[in-house]
Amino acid sequence: MAEVFSRQLYFSDVASLMYDGVSSEDSILILNAYVERWVRDQLLMQKAEQNIPKDLNIDMLVNNYRESLILNNYERLLIEHQLDSTVTEAQLLEFYETNKDQYHLEKPIAHILFLQIKDDRPNLAHALSWWNEPKPENLRKLTRYAKRYADRAMLADSTWMPVEDVVHMLPPGVMSVNSATPGKEIRFQDQEVTYLLKIRDIRSSLEIAPLAYIRDQATRAILHRREIDLINRVKDQLYELEIRKNNVKVYTR
Repeated sequence: MAEVFSRQLYFSDVASLMYDGVSSEDSILILNAYVERWVRDQLLMQKAEQNIPKDLNIDMLVNNYRESLILNNYERLLIEHQLDSTVTEAQLLEFYETNKDQYHLEKPIAHILFLQIKDDRPNLAHALSWWNEPKPENLRKLTRYAKRYADRAMLADSTWMPVEDVVHMLPPGVMSVNSATPGKEIRFQDQEVTYLLKIRDIRSSLEIAPLAYIRDQATRAILHRREIDLINRVKDQLYELEIRKNNVKVYTR
C-alpha cells in the first residue's frame, strides 16, 4: 500500500477498514485517506527518531509504561472482584464527623421542596393538599403523584442545592438569591403552570456542608480509601508470602 524509508504498509494492515455495505468508490476514499495519514505519521516518526536526545532511554520508558499498564490492569481486577462497595449510613456518618471540616461551602445552599406542575393535571387538589402538609406520608404520596404528572419535582427530604440554582428553577423575577430565607414559601402561577417552593433551611458560604449535600463525594472518598487499603493489603500479603518462599532477596540491609 505504501512505503516510507524501511517501513511498509500492507493491505492486511488496513483490511479491517473494509466492511460490507460500502461502495467501491467510498472504500477507495477511505483507503487513500488512511494511507495518506500513515505516510505523514511515518515521516514525522522518522524525523522524531533522528532527534531523540542521547540521554533519553526509550527502552526504559517503554518498559516502565508496560509495567504501569500491567499493574493498573491487575489493580482494576482486584478492585472489581474483591472490593466491598457497600457504604452504610453509619460509615457515611462516621466519615462525615471525622472529615467535615474539609467540606466548607463555596456558595450558599438551600434545603428545599419543589414542585412544578401544569394546572390541568388530574387530582391536582389532592396533590396540593399533600404539599400543604408535607409530613412523610404525604410526601410519599406526592412523590408517586409527581412521577406521573409533574414537570419537575424535588421532594426528597434530603434535597440541598445551591441557592442560585433554586432561583433559576423559578420564572425570572420571582425570587432572588438575597431574598431566599429559611421558611420562605412560594406559590407562583405562570402560563397555566404552578410553581411551588418551600425553603426549609439555608447554609451560608464558608459554613460546613451538611452530609446530605456531600453524600456522593463522601461515598467516593470512602471507596477510594478502601481501594488504596486493598492494594496495600495485597502487596503486604504477597511480600510476606514470597519472603517465606525465599523468592525475595534484599541486599541493601
